[in-house]
Formats: sequence, structure tokens, C-alpha cells
Amino acid sequence: MSAKAGIKHFSNYLLYNFNDKPTDLYNRLKLNIDLCKELDINIYSFGKNEDEFFKILNMPETMILYRYFFEWLGTEKNYSVSTNAWWQCWQETFNNLNEQESADLRQIIHQNKFSSLQLENCNSKFTGLLKFYTNYRDDIITHGTDLYKQKQEYDSNPIRQTRKSKRMKKNK
Repeated sequence: MSAKAGIKHFSNYLLYNFNDKPTDLYNRLKLNIDLCKELDINIYSFGKNEDEFFKILNMPETMILYRYFFEWLGTEKNYSVSTNAWWQCWQETFNNLNEQESADLRQIIHQNKFSSLQLENCNSKFTGLLKFYTNYRDDIITHGTDLYKQKQEYDSNPIRQTRKSKRMKKNK
């Protein structure tokens, strides 16, 4: 209906509940991806395939919300807090864990209660990865912080502005 009305760029929210499996949610997201191709529209969802979908589900929340910024930090700035750095640390960490440790770490990540997490009480193999789960939102919006300065640079990037202008002209 939105595509027929001329709306070409939008986001939609998909419900996910305790009866669903993650693959059920992925299949609903996949429907969005298929509709984008079929109707030449842009629905903002995430994950090109099931593996990428699960990767994003495990990503720190702030990195999901500001995903393109944190990707830019990794590719343009080689910044230590980026999706590239997180993913490399994720792989290295899980490659060095046994099955029980892996399950324990996933449980901590999936509980998503990092503000009360005390790293000194965790398995020392987990701490490098868990540091990425710090809420960086305050640093992104607080004047004077390094992440704030990086975000300002990212937002003023002429290439991003050009792409945004082209999208807006295309929608008119």
C-alpha cells in the first residue's frame, strides 16, 4: 500500500515474542527484503542472510542503533570502538572458549543487562568482548567527547550529504 501511494523509503517494526524462534523473525525480515526488490522500495530492516541476521542480533545495542556510524569508524578511521573491531574480538573470543564458556557468554550478552554487569566478576576470557557492550550513546551525544566529534565528522561527510540529497530528489 505504501509503495502504491508513492512512499519509497520507510521503516517498519516487526513483532517478536516468546513463542517465536529467531528464524521466525528472520523470515519476516526476509519478506521485507524481497518486497524491496519486487517493488523498488527501501524498507529499513537488517541482515542479508541468516548468518548476518544473527551477527546483528548479537551486536552491542548502540552499534545496532548507530550501525553505519560504527561501520564508518572501522573502515575510515580504524577506530577501536567499531563494528569491525567488535566482530574481530567476537571471533577471537569465541574461538578460545569451550562449549560451556561459550554458552555462559552468550547468556550474559542475551540478557542485555550491561549497566549492572561487573566485569571483574566475569570469566577473564569474556572481558575484552564485553567492553564493547558499554552504552556509548551518551558519548555520541555529549559535546567534547571523542565519539561526539567523530559523529559530527561522520554526519558532515559530503558523500553522505550527496547520497541523502539524491534520495530526497528521487522521492519527489
